[in-house]
Amino acid sequence: MLYMPEYEEGSYEYNFLKRISKSTDLAETVKYGLPDDKNFLCSALVFRPEVFKFFPDKYKDDEELVMEAIYWNPFMLKFVSYRLRSNEDVVLKALEKSYDGRVFEFASKNLRDDENFVARIVVKYPRSFEFATERLRDDKEYVRDLIPTTYGKITLYVSDRLKKDPDIIKIALRYGIDLKEEFPELYSDEDKEVKDIKGHPKILGLFKRKSRF
Repeated sequence: MLYMPEYEEGSYEYNFLKRISKSTDLAETVKYGLPDDKNFLCSALVFRPEVFKFFPDKYKDDEELVMEAIYWNPFMLKFVSYRLRSNEDVVLKALEKSYDGRVFEFASKNLRDDENFVARIVVKYPRSFEFATERLRDDKEYVRDLIPTTYGKITLYVSDRLKKDPDIIKIALRYGIDLKEEFPELYSDEDKEVKDIKGHPKILGLFKRKSRF
């Protein structure tokens, strides 16, 4: 944990922290620049974590300061350097503080496409799979292996193709997840009218094979 100094009332630092804590326009408040002092910036994060987005680039690549920013607001991961958004410890800390996995959207593509890393985090944060790469979300064998570890929850975040896959639909149902009910728009074509060879309207639903499941 970084040292957070106390500033005397009326000092430049004290007044600056007071301004950002009440500001409705942080960009305007900090447009003249933030003091180039790591401990001061750490204090600023306590008062207003969102100020991190205006930090100089060198501090967005400072793991110690980045961890502090994420501690106060995990969605500051969005503004972290690409190098640290590829750092497993940094991303894991952001996931831990965000609880539901949405912050994984801001991890680097390298991590979002890392089969081992994704497999580790979806066990605790199933929603993070929504932000894995399309390659992983559309990999049927990979998905099938992960489904039991998340009690079926990741089926809600697989690719649209797999949401319509009979095998995935069947497995999801074992965990009480009805993908057809969750994503009716993906199956709407089944209820559209079509015309037979003589031009008479027919409903596709009447001519579907009966489900074996």
